[in-house]
Amino acid sequence: MTVCPRCHTPHNPETTWCECGYKFDPSIEEKLWRIEPNFYQGNLLAARNDALLDQFGIKVVVSLLTERQAIRRGLTEWHPAGATHLIFDLHDNPNGEQIELWRNAIDAIVENVHAGKRTLVHCTRGVSRSGIATVLAYAKLHNLEPRQAADSINADFPIVGGWNPKLLRFLRDQLGFAAEKSAETKPQMPKSARVFHGVTFGGDAIVGDFVIVGQPPRGKRAGDLETRIGARAVIRSHTVIYAGNLIGDDFQTGHGALVREENQIGNNVSIGSHTIVEHHVVIGNNVRLHSNVFVPEFSVLEDDCWIGPNVVITNARYPRSRNVKEQLRGATIQRGAKIGANATLLPGVVVGANALVGAGAVVTRDVPEGAVVVGNPARVVKRVADIKEYQ
Repeated sequence: MTVCPRCHTPHNPETTWCECGYKFDPSIEEKLWRIEPNFYQGNLLAARNDALLDQFGIKVVVSLLTERQAIRRGLTEWHPAGATHLIFDLHDNPNGEQIELWRNAIDAIVENVHAGKRTLVHCTRGVSRSGIATVLAYAKLHNLEPRQAADSINADFPIVGGWNPKLLRFLRDQLGFAAEKSAETKPQMPKSARVFHGVTFGGDAIVGDFVIVGQPPRGKRAGDLETRIGARAVIRSHTVIYAGNLIGDDFQTGHGALVREENQIGNNVSIGSHTIVEHHVVIGNNVRLHSNVFVPEFSVLEDDCWIGPNVVITNARYPRSRNVKEQLRGATIQRGAKIGANATLLPGVVVGANALVGAGAVVTRDVPEGAVVVGNPARVVKRVADIKEYQ
């Protein structure tokens, strides 16, 4: 079996590209490098290739060019299919307003990556500006000094072509990155807890008895997948968190929660006792999952949504059918939606923003934004705006 020489995962012979961005056909001029699951850097040719953007699931393209370069290359009139396009007029010799433009570009990258939107950063044919923005955005995402960020990126996924060291140092100082170090407070942890190699905690974390963090999934070794949990986490007894989870600040679990591998979890997320979150799930900020909730792989829970106790989300429309694994589709619960206790969501449904699903409902089709649905099958009975308590 052929494996990718860059990330060492098996190569699918039906595709030219590995998910990490390695291309098995060196004649391809497009260049793409995965920095982390929702963060890619590439060249202009890759950014302009709609088929490639679709293949890698890119939702945001960040172009870092001067205004003249953007006009000459037709980027001001270009709209990538299925992705948001942001252009920042950045120069290699910044001063005055340029400093704030660099700051805005880095903040935009960080905001979109944090939100779980797969983001591609590029400049022109070289990679100097995109390389510097990538290093500074990665430093901000992980609370690192820029040199630490560069070393971390290049340890596994080198930025081919590098960047301008003088410009990196200048922006580091101007944007306030210099000498910034992450908190080194060790988590409160009993001897019964087990933390595998490759796990990092933010400051003031509390870990309960018999907790396991960084459990490698099948086929991986301890440390193969980065596991990061932000500041002020509270992980209660008998919780198991697999490797590859990137979790924000103020995370907490009840007792006996299970979080499988390679999920993106935002800030201020609460996962209740005996709740199960499967792998490759995206959870936004300020999300509350009560006890005994089941969230299958490939589900998306956007910011501020609320999931009541015993809610079951499904992702296999025809269990044990042919090609069932290739057809798994989790639900998407949009920003601010609320799912009542004991509700069941069928595979692939979208619950619109601020919608309300009544207790015990069986959701078989998409729920409109702001609607209230009840019953089996769930049907619209009113609008959330009609409920006095929500006005």
